[in-house]
Amino acid sequence: MKKFFLILFVLAFFKTQAQSEMQNGWVSRFGGGGGISGFYVSPDLTPVSSFLKDFGTGDLTSSGVLGFGGGGFAYVMLVKNLRVGGIGFGTSVSKKVTVDGYNKEAVYKYGGGGFTVEYTLPFVKKVAVSLGAILGGFSAELQLYQNKGNIDWSVLSSDLANTKSSKISAHRITNNFFTFAPTINFDIPVGRFAAVRIGGGYVIPFSNEWKADNDVVLLNSPSGFNSKAYFIQAGVYFGFFVL
Repeated sequence: MKKFFLILFVLAFFKTQAQSEMQNGWVSRFGGGGGISGFYVSPDLTPVSSFLKDFGTGDLTSSGVLGFGGGGFAYVMLVKNLRVGGIGFGTSVSKKVTVDGYNKEAVYKYGGGGFTVEYTLPFVKKVAVSLGAILGGFSAELQLYQNKGNIDWSVLSSDLANTKSSKISAHRITNNFFTFAPTINFDIPVGRFAAVRIGGGYVIPFSNEWKADNDVVLLNSPSGFNSKAYFIQAGVYFGFFVL
């Protein structure tokens, strides 16, 4: 229900701003572009910290994860200052340790992409300040590995046949979900054909169903372990920008 009202709020904001623009005679922005960005993502891995400690690697990150991506947009001239586009990014962090002769590794991956809708505030000059949202699909994934280095084929075969004494293990848990992510972006023009983009948003997942290995449902996952995350992006876009 909260997500529904949030969507209504964003739509109402767009409508109000459009009406204000018509009354005050603001000049519409136009143009578009695309480029690459660096991303900082802050997923909350605290709910699995004790699990990772027992596994042997300890916490993967306490501050955030860095990654790369890109996107683009174009103004829709039928609606003043409204622009549509797309965005995508991916991040990952890993940690390797050796415990009692066993090599252990934990890997966390997070990313996705989607369709973007933004409204650029007409009363802000020289910089394009845009409020909007991402509608798309994202995923979070935790991979866990344990072995003793190089693996002989016969050892692998024997290990799979004798699960009670297995010394090799690999597990993957994933959360694939659709999202609504409110965003704010600042596009600072550098001439007519380039702009520096700084922005951020908050990923709200529509599902918190985790699956393990070959997509079997994972039951009783830690409370609070979800795929909500803040993100910040900074990059350079190229195109044609009229502010």
